[in-house]
Amino acid sequence: MTSVNHKKLWRQIISGEDSELELKSVRFRGDRVSAPRRDSLADEIAAFANASGGRLILGVTDDRQPQPLTSSKLDVLVRYVREICTESIKPVPNVKVLRIPIESSEGDVVLVEIPEGATVHRSPSGYFDRLLDSKRAMEIDDVNRLSRIRGQSDMNSFDSQIVRNAGINTLQRDLWRRYAVSRELDSDDVELRKLRFVKHGPDGHLRATAAGLLLATNDPREWFPNAWIQAVCYSGDQLNADHQIDARNITGPLDDHIRKAVRFVKSNLRVAAYKDPARADVPQFSMRAVFEAVVNAVVHRDYAVRGSRIRLFMFRNKLELYSPGGLCNSMTVDDLRTSQFTRNELLVSRLHQCRVGDLQDVGGRRYFVEARGEGVRLIQDRTFALSGQRANFELIGQRELRVRLPAAQPPVAGGIVARISVKYEDTQAPHPNVHVLILYPDKTYMKRTRMRTVMLILFYIPGSR
Repeated sequence: MTSVNHKKLWRQIISGEDSELELKSVRFRGDRVSAPRRDSLADEIAAFANASGGRLILGVTDDRQPQPLTSSKLDVLVRYVREICTESIKPVPNVKVLRIPIESSEGDVVLVEIPEGATVHRSPSGYFDRLLDSKRAMEIDDVNRLSRIRGQSDMNSFDSQIVRNAGINTLQRDLWRRYAVSRELDSDDVELRKLRFVKHGPDGHLRATAAGLLLATNDPREWFPNAWIQAVCYSGDQLNADHQIDARNITGPLDDHIRKAVRFVKSNLRVAAYKDPARADVPQFSMRAVFEAVVNAVVHRDYAVRGSRIRLFMFRNKLELYSPGGLCNSMTVDDLRTSQFTRNELLVSRLHQCRVGDLQDVGGRRYFVEARGEGVRLIQDRTFALSGQRANFELIGQRELRVRLPAAQPPVAGGIVARISVKYEDTQAPHPNVHVLILYPDKTYMKRTRMRTVMLILFYIPGSR
């Protein structure tokens, strides 16, 4: 969709709606748009993007007559459309908004040109496409099929898209060279293109991609203001500024996000101990589980979401990690253990090449991403082995994923949680010939401290009585 033939457009409006044209009247309440409703309009725009594209005309009544809109109302309407596209549709569609003059009278209407999307777009009410002259809800099979068809496009991922006004010199050589694997003596621009840290923009100049800026600049917040982690440790069980022990704003390239967040947890980790007969430590959280949770949050968050950063909160009884963005491809939290989803394929690919460094207690991992799809399973299993409770994944309002790791409870003094005895019912005397076998799913030191995780099997051997 390029230039607009105004006469042809008005002839189409008079002819009425079809699979590529939608007409909407507009109402205002003071200086705000009251109709069409925000979510409804988002669904219409996403439906066009999920179909073959189309045009949405704002300011035309049901009987196909224009509503001449003043300049001030046009400004409000254009801003309204822009906010809907950036805040209510994910990924953000690449729409064009034009003011079209009305030939028969003074004033304009608004034309929203919506191209066919490079990926599948979700709006507040779900997934929609276009059938004849109206939108329709998409079935799960339709969403999956369209995802596969469009998944081959490089524009499918936000991290592969170029960032306006970010040239090749924006990227810091000492940072991006860590990812270069070419054995040839290529020039910087060739090497950066191989990494997909830069691409040619519409003007023919090399521009940095989102992944390049997130991984190869000291402070990506210049382009993505919410690309940082808020980390806070509390002494109690709830958010309470009076009980705050430690707080840090974690910035830098994404690999530093992970290292600094893991070290923050490590520095504030409570470790209990008991003797069995030698000293044995019981950490508050499994650092391997924490590492996997932080990597998932950094790699899979939606960096297109505005006004929301990753948040890491430590409490006495739990650790919570909030990552902006819903789940991809109609997945649910129940699918996370057995299925993989990757929102940022380029970030995943590059962090697969980035060494972990000197992080401790992360299971001997060499690289941040190992691409085996074991992250969620490790988070759940390591947390259960330590605390006897499952890690919890919850999608909050389709906009944020929360991971909650229950904390291990400190050992009881003396190391005794329970005593087991089998007695005769009539005399209450202990039976001398009963053997108790205790089976533990993991961690032998939990033998005397985590009774909730054990399975007891009692073998009764009858006595002489």
